[in-house]
Amino acid sequence: MITLVYRCGHKQEVSDDFETPICPICGERQVGRVTAPPPRFRGVATGPHCTEALTVGTVNLAPGGPLLKR
Repeated sequence: MITLVYRCGHKQEVSDDFETPICPICGERQVGRVTAPPPRFRGVATGPHCTEALTVGTVNLAPGGPLLKR
């Protein structure tokens, strides 16, 4: 859930697919602040929201030996 705080001071919690921000109490349309949960990554990611250390791995693209040009 995402928390919107409008310029008027009213708060509203909305889902991720929310489209138009309008204060349900007074009709204000300007958003003063947005609080959202940290993003979740799949695959390779670095940055302050990563919780696990990434390890470097080696991929062998030619297990039968080197690729030679003929």
